[in-house]
Amino acid sequence: MSTRSKAARRSHPLLLYRRLASYYGTPSVWLLLVSVVLLVWDHPSLKDLQLALVLAALLSVTLILLTFVMSRLARVECGEDGLLVQVPLYRVHVPYDSIARTRTRSLGSLFPRKKQPFSARSFLNPLWQRPAVVVEVELLPLPSRQLRLWMDARMFLKSALVLLVEDNRGLRSQIDEAMIRWRVAKRGP
Repeated sequence: MSTRSKAARRSHPLLLYRRLASYYGTPSVWLLLVSVVLLVWDHPSLKDLQLALVLAALLSVTLILLTFVMSRLARVECGEDGLLVQVPLYRVHVPYDSIARTRTRSLGSLFPRKKQPFSARSFLNPLWQRPAVVVEVELLPLPSRQLRLWMDARMFLKSALVLLVEDNRGLRSQIDEAMIRWRVAKRGP
């Protein structure tokens, strides 16, 4: 595999899922610690709560593992014939011929803070000013109702995908370069 192919295949973790892991990870670790300490302490007054403590410990371990796996699976990369957006349970393929252009905008300008539900504001607080790569498409790869099943609502607009990654400049240039290579290859020699 050439150096250009490796650069085109470089994957970028999606920050919304990394934020999800950190947002739920800390309370889950605390819940696990408290429930394990109370189980180990084994005070007679806690005998009736032993099953609840075991369930709390199991739930917190499950939540920690799930959010960790989700944060590591969620990524975006440029493929041979399209952009691949891997969310935890689904892979969205966006063909290069449907991509109109890419641009960079902050998450806060795309999804104004006042229009977000109150419950999502604290979750999104560290991400508002982060620049996201907006991939404008002629047609979304799936109907928006179906996309909502698999992706966060802040990952797509009416006719664009919103990709919040650490290296937004790198991803944007990779998408643009991959589209050019794909168009040149399609035209042939």
